[in-house]
Amino acid sequence: MITPRLESGENLFEVLREKFNALADAVDRLDKLASASPLLDVVDMGEGKLIRWNGPAPEPGGAASESVVASNYAGAFAVELVGGTSARIFNGSAPSGEYAGEIVVGTTHHNMPAGTVQITPGEPSDVYLTVYYNTGTSALVYAFATTLSATVTGAQGWYRKLAVVSAAGSVTQVHFGGDVEIAGRWC
Repeated sequence: MITPRLESGENLFEVLREKFNALADAVDRLDKLASASPLLDVVDMGEGKLIRWNGPAPEPGGAASESVVASNYAGAFAVELVGGTSARIFNGSAPSGEYAGEIVVGTTHHNMPAGTVQITPGEPSDVYLTVYYNTGTSALVYAFATTLSATVTGAQGWYRKLAVVSAAGSVTQVHFGGDVEIAGRWC
């Protein structure tokens, strides 16, 4: 749809208000869709909403092969299924590299080593990057996981879904943002 141009004599404020209200209505509709999709996030930021598209719609998957790559994503924290029983998390721009990507928390930079998590064949699974602040050691703990503990979902924790593995063994990359920056935590 092509947006019509302003006509002579139109009030710019009124036109902008009308367009802004239409956008706000569209965001409200997206908010309802986001709850049904792992690929769309609508986050209420208090004074507004952040809309984040987490990737393409999943393709109907076939059986898992020796290595099923999620997509053509060539960035940090890419996920692939290996042998049908584990998911490998790596840097898609350097697949044989030592690190999966960088995590920035305030002024702290952490190179996250590439790793794997176990997947149960025939069952759907989510792959997460998790970080939590260990109050006993005063250190940040970084890990890959397929389940979320109360430590990670609580006030001292943080997580990001990287990918979804279907029961059929296809991988949908959900994280496309490259390296990860965590703002407002433990800084």
